[in-house]
Amino acid sequence: MFGLVFGTILGVAIFLLFFRFTIVIEGTAKAVVRLGSFKKVVMAWRDYELDEEWNVRPVEEIGKRLHLPGGLRFIGFWPIDSVYKYKFRWQGIEIVQGREKIEFREKILDYILVKPDVYWTKIEAAETAPPERIPLDIEFLITARVLNPYKALFKAPPNWLENVLSRLNALFRDWVATKNLDDILAVRKEPKRIWEELGKSDLIQKTFKEEWGILIEENGIQIRDVKLPPAYAEAAAREKQMELEAKGIAAETVGAVIEMMARARGKEPKEITEEIDRDLEMRKEFLKLAQDLIVRKMGIEGGAYVDIRVIGAEGLERMLLNALAAWKRMPRGRVKTKGRRQEELRFR
Repeated sequence: MFGLVFGTILGVAIFLLFFRFTIVIEGTAKAVVRLGSFKKVVMAWRDYELDEEWNVRPVEEIGKRLHLPGGLRFIGFWPIDSVYKYKFRWQGIEIVQGREKIEFREKILDYILVKPDVYWTKIEAAETAPPERIPLDIEFLITARVLNPYKALFKAPPNWLENVLSRLNALFRDWVATKNLDDILAVRKEPKRIWEELGKSDLIQKTFKEEWGILIEENGIQIRDVKLPPAYAEAAAREKQMELEAKGIAAETVGAVIEMMARARGKEPKEITEEIDRDLEMRKEFLKLAQDLIVRKMGIEGGAYVDIRVIGAEGLERMLLNALAAWKRMPRGRVKTKGRRQEELRFR
């Protein structure tokens, strides 16, 4: 009896001494090397398994495999088998005292993340399309995941994330060079539009996905922030202020022109607005009178015509039509007009 117990204990001791195990955290994988050479990958991610080529695939595609409980995985035999370790560097967004902060991190890791994560990158002084050529600092958020741990660790260049982001930055810089500032700002919150232009590139679909085993998720590229150089930022702020002033002048002018046209025809303002809506000639007359009034008004006030001119002739026309639409929705009330006197306008 004693011999049986002793033999069992000895067998367990030998088993524990020579058989190597590791714990794999959910959503990660570990590469196993034998005497320094790649042997296999072990992974723990619910509803996903590794196929024979170490691709991460849904269970419904390849079937469920048998595993030890939880994240416990058998890796091989001591001392010839071990978990592969490597130095990994990345930048991520951390919440510090309620504010987002970009943190640089560098660690020795024995695992690789296979579930999606969001990574931060930035290009500096990327010029927009000529003749604009405004140098922009643009921050991007990239949603990516490792599709094949073997390729990411052993076929991609060292530190796969740094290389992916460096190559993406070059792609982004070339893309910015085809856009003006308004284009960039328009797609800032629309990852789908960015993906339509960049997502099918050879870099993303062939180099990253097929060769390096890194998947950039569909619609996974988003502009986080756009910064203008100080001089351009001040100019943009001034232009925005001028545009707001111009809108105020346009709204004020519309009321005066409608009232003037109504009195000249012995009609109500409501009738005039209805005629403008359906009669092209009436609309042309309204626009001409409104623009002439703005020019005279700016001349009286002196030097302020640039506030209107900054938006261009076509922009002024659109602004007047938008102001007309807003004026039609206004309730009865009073509008004070600048100039030599104030005129009460009754709206219908």
